[in-house]
Parts: sequence; structure tokens; C-alpha cells
Amino acid sequence: MSADGLLMSGQTLGIIYSVISRNTTILAHHASCHGNFSEVACQVLENIPRGGSSRLTYASGDYMYHYISDDGIIYMCITDDDFERSKAFHFLESIRRKFRQSYGSSARTALPYAMNSEFSSELAREMQFYTRTSLNLLNSQGSIQLDSIAIRDLELSGSGNLEQLELLESDRESLRSRESYLDLLGQHVQSSRCYSCCRHNATGIIIFLVILTLILVIAVGVVLGICMDTNNGC
Repeated sequence: MSADGLLMSGQTLGIIYSVISRNTTILAHHASCHGNFSEVACQVLENIPRGGSSRLTYASGDYMYHYISDDGIIYMCITDDDFERSKAFHFLESIRRKFRQSYGSSARTALPYAMNSEFSSELAREMQFYTRTSLNLLNSQGSIQLDSIAIRDLELSGSGNLEQLELLESDRESLRSRESYLDLLGQHVQSSRCYSCCRHNATGIIIFLVILTLILVIAVGVVLGICMDTNNGC
């Protein structure tokens, strides 16, 4: 984003916040930078219909609020509006599956933030993974059908207005720097692997040539020995 809060072309902050809640009771959450996420998230959670199962994306300003509501538990994440929705729902499906495997029905009666100490680190890992991983790779493991997941402008119940989501400018720059560093690191790792592969191939070729040369020398020696024995016999 630029200094005035608008997203610059080609830049994305990815998944910047995620939360798992029972209605408006937060059970676990994680933010990749500082901001007023909890306040804004609570307002959005109050707007999500209770009961049943649903999937939706709310749009508000420069940000999008994606959620899956399943059996009374809400899995939600916040991204900038340039982030691919399919990746956001891949992320939500992953944390939904892992959360249910870890806690099952206990989430229905858990106290606020009861799972945060354990599951917050899992959210952090998943947020980074799904921000960095290409959509093609994610879709190779199963695609998300966005046609059935609507986008709606966020209109709060009652007469209230959504609190403006604010990220500290220093954190925005930190996120951009981290993304740039990870890109460079990935390129470096790829180059290192390529160099290592070429080096191993070259070593293999040299060893093969040395062995082949030894075989030829031995073969020539044997042939010469046979010829000398034959001449002596004559």
C-alpha cells in the first residue's frame, strides 16, 4: 500500500489476520502485523448469520473479509483486496480441517481464547504458507469453486459503521520487505539447487570418463599383450 493506504499495483499484503470464533467469542487468532484487527473482526463477526453453514466474502474499503461458518464455528481471515480469493478459501478450509481435528466438539463450550496459546502458531504458519504458495499448486490438490461464494459489500446490522481497519505504516513496510526478502530467498535457493545439480552432474560425467579411460587402457593393454604373444609364437 502507499502512504495514503491505497494498494499499489503488483503489491499484496496477503493474509494479514485470521480468527476462529464461536459466534463472536474468539477462540484463537493471529495477526501478521499490528493493527486494530480484534475490534474490526468483532464487528464483522456480529454481522455473520448464526447457525447453518455458509461461505462469503465481505468487501469494505481496501480489505476483504472471507469466512466459512460451519456448525456454529466461524473461520475468518482478512486480506487486502488484491489477494486471490481462491487462496483465502484454501487457507480457511485448511485451518477448519486442522481445528476440527484438534478440538472437535470442545470448541462449542470453550472459553474465550481457550485455544489461542496452542493454535495461534498454527494460524501463523498457515497464513504464511497460503500467502506465499502459488494458486496453481494449491489447485493441483483440489480447486475452490468461487462461483458459489458470493462477494457482498459489508453492511453492519443496525445503524453502526464499520471501524476503519488501520495498519501501522511501519508494519506495511515490514510486510513488503518480508515479501521481497522471501522472493529473493526463493530465487537464491532455486539458483543454489541448480548450481548443486550441475556440479553433481559434472562430477558424475568426470568420474564416468575416468572409468571409461581406465577400461580402454586396460583393454588396449590386453590386446597388445595378445598380439605380442602371437608374434612370439610365430
